[in-house]
Amino acid sequence: MNTLPQELKLHIFRFATSNPSRYQDTSPDYTIFEPVALRCRSSDFGFGTKQSLVLVCKEWKQIATELLYECILVGNEVLQLLEALRENGRWVRRVEVLPSTQHGFDVDPSHLLCILSRCPLVEVIVKRSLVDSVALHHTMRALPRTEGFPILQHLRRLDWWLPWLNPTYQGFVSRLIAHAPNLSYLTSAGGFFGWREAHLNQPGLQEIEEYANIRTLRFEIETLEIDARAAYPPNLRLPNLTHLVVGVMNHSASAATASLLQTHGHLIQTLSFIDIALPKALSFLLEDIDPQIPQKIFNACPNITEFCTTLRMGTLLYSHSSTFPNNAFKSLRCIYITLDDTAVVDSAKLALLIIKNRAQFPALNKVVFGGEEKTWKSFMCYMMLRKYAKSDNSFTLEFR
Repeated sequence: MNTLPQELKLHIFRFATSNPSRYQDTSPDYTIFEPVALRCRSSDFGFGTKQSLVLVCKEWKQIATELLYECILVGNEVLQLLEALRENGRWVRRVEVLPSTQHGFDVDPSHLLCILSRCPLVEVIVKRSLVDSVALHHTMRALPRTEGFPILQHLRRLDWWLPWLNPTYQGFVSRLIAHAPNLSYLTSAGGFFGWREAHLNQPGLQEIEEYANIRTLRFEIETLEIDARAAYPPNLRLPNLTHLVVGVMNHSASAATASLLQTHGHLIQTLSFIDIALPKALSFLLEDIDPQIPQKIFNACPNITEFCTTLRMGTLLYSHSSTFPNNAFKSLRCIYITLDDTAVVDSAKLALLIIKNRAQFPALNKVVFGGEEKTWKSFMCYMMLRKYAKSDNSFTLEFR
């Protein structure tokens, strides 16, 4: 081991501390099959193993310190973290802001700003879900001055849980986005467009806001605290938007999405549904899911070429397939399917949607299953599509 170059040791350490869980969802850019619900994301970034590597010897500490600071958690002990980032901030690529501190308060945005100013190469910032923080106290704090914001030149992805009723970060996130010129992936989870500063949400405002670098927009909610005030503002422009990722929604969230798609639906090329229906264990958090949400989204996005869905969504789509217009899937070329807790027999619904309505999918030539073929062998969806592919030379199945 001592004779190996440092670059190779770093590669070995990275492999030893990596977590291959499909619940990581850490890529700075949209990647097929990677998006998972915010509440389901794994928080295991191998911190324990990384800390052990740092303590072995001076040489290993020098090598493994880069791994230890690649992802940092911001919550308690902010002052200690700030001190550590004086020398190690250059290694940070991902910042995870915890839902609350040990006293039940949100992280102070001024403290977060100081931390970001010492992480010049950060690529991803995540404000974690609040599902486990029901006792969180919301307090209004003075926002840092605009001129104090660093330019986050390397920030490419921002996943932010922002309840509409939480005043702590309103306006802060808007400034954060404004100071990230290369931001391309934005998740607006809790309050949709509530992150914008209050004066930008005033009715009749003519000033146009344009974010030309944002290509992926993601919506999902977990509580009922979204209302009409968080609807899509008509003066917001996303001219290069191509990817739409949709998670759990209620009726008002669906309305906010619909208002966005009225002006931007024709731009969407890739549509991904993730957990649009909550598992039964969490169903108390939301009112009944509107079964027409997928239909409304498809109707508003006529140029979709790629569609990524779970098996559970196949059941919902099939039950409402008769209400889709004839041209709803005219541009669709590829469907990506991910496993969930759907029963083996029920998985047939997605295959039936494709086979029985083949005329509505004139351009469809490929279905890609997430995972290995042996994982899918017992599912009716796979067996039916495999049989159909044998009779249609223009239709292929792949695994990824």
